[in-house]
Amino acid sequence: LDNNLNIELARYEPRISQELLDQATGAFDPNLGASSKFEHDEAPSAGFQVQLGDDVVTTSDKWSYGGGLDGILPFGASYSSEYSFTRSESNSTLQQLQPQYRAKWLNEIRVPLLRDFLTNEKSITVRRSRVSLESSNENFRAELTDLIRRVEILYWQLAAARARHAVASQSLLTAEKLLQQTRVQYEVGVVSRVAVVQAEAGVAEREFQEINAANDLAEAHDLLLRASFAPSQSIYGNRKVVPERPGFTEYRVDLDVALQKAFSNRPELEVGRMAVEDAQLDLDLASNRVWPALDVIGRYQLDGLAGSDPNDPNLAVLIPQGGRETHDDFFRSDGEHSWTIGAEFSIPIPNTLARAKATEKRIEVRRSRTRLRNIEQDVITEVRRAVRNLASSIESVQASNRRVSAQTETLNAEQERLRLGDSTPFQVLEFEEDLAEAEQQLIESLQSHREDIAGLERAQGTLLQRFDISIEEQLSR
Repeated sequence: LDNNLNIELARYEPRISQELLDQATGAFDPNLGASSKFEHDEAPSAGFQVQLGDDVVTTSDKWSYGGGLDGILPFGASYSSEYSFTRSESNSTLQQLQPQYRAKWLNEIRVPLLRDFLTNEKSITVRRSRVSLESSNENFRAELTDLIRRVEILYWQLAAARARHAVASQSLLTAEKLLQQTRVQYEVGVVSRVAVVQAEAGVAEREFQEINAANDLAEAHDLLLRASFAPSQSIYGNRKVVPERPGFTEYRVDLDVALQKAFSNRPELEVGRMAVEDAQLDLDLASNRVWPALDVIGRYQLDGLAGSDPNDPNLAVLIPQGGRETHDDFFRSDGEHSWTIGAEFSIPIPNTLARAKATEKRIEVRRSRTRLRNIEQDVITEVRRAVRNLASSIESVQASNRRVSAQTETLNAEQERLRLGDSTPFQVLEFEEDLAEAEQQLIESLQSHREDIAGLERAQGTLLQRFDISIEEQLSR
């Protein structure tokens, strides 16, 4: 869990899904803006003074400031609020107030009553992103479970390889002792040269088996290092993993309990259920698009105008003599109020696109539910197979133990016969080979037994609980 690169790669997907969810919810963030600009205009005029021969140029200076915000709400409403303020000066006779101040506060809201109400593209995107995040977490749980199972299997493979190597080494040692004994007997004339040759052949064969067992042990060791430590070249050479010998573990096998656990814990089932939920969200959106668009629109505007007439200093609009700016009284609601409320309706005739899309999404929901049922069938099959395998491995361990005991007694008896001169080294080697084969079978049975326990835990979705591994902790690393 600390070093495996595959699980580190698996952690990225939920993190990316979380960022995608944040991006989706960001669609509801209000947009805040502000602006400021200055305009200077000069324009020639055509009028009475021009006919008299005077060149008249109309000049104006305008300072504009504005700001506001807009956005959308999850249930489909959109809103905006904008405030603008201008100050202008001009030599035009058309602008009586010099300088002139204008202020406007415009507010608008649009609320859908049918199409896009509660169910719209942005709200569905957020909900789908949440489903995707949950699905990513479940996929991570599945990958983490598979990793734990693989590491456990590699561990028991290494343990079995180490035990097989020990058996091969012991078999070679026994053959070498038998060869020495046969050579002594040959020197004193008890056995023929053929017996020595047979003993030498037995040693050579067991040397070959020991070499292969040592190579298998090194390969199993590297695979476990690769899964557990992401090692560098130096670690491959320096790190040594010494596993325990495969042993028998009592484990209760109950098919009904295993199936119940599987349907409660298997991440694949959760992913399948979320796929159905995701398809249902698409259907909800498509069904909503079949409705006509009926929106209620409301607007409220507050306008203010102020300034002084240079020809009549006592004239002021909105604000009294003294030069206070427009927004002083404007925000005390001394401006001009305007409001509008209305509705807009629209629908394509006969709305073929939306209806066909909704039908397509209904089919998608049915397909996702069928896939979920297929996953359920796979889970049932896997659990039944895992239960059978574990029950079979338990019986295999018991049978292998009986065989090892029988072969040990047979070899001991044959060695005693050899000591008394009633047997040959060749016969003893055959019985020793039978014992080594029985011990190898027992090791394989114990290895399968431990692997089958991990397989059943994986099939019923409880492997992480068995090792007390927290998904939240692993995701936060």
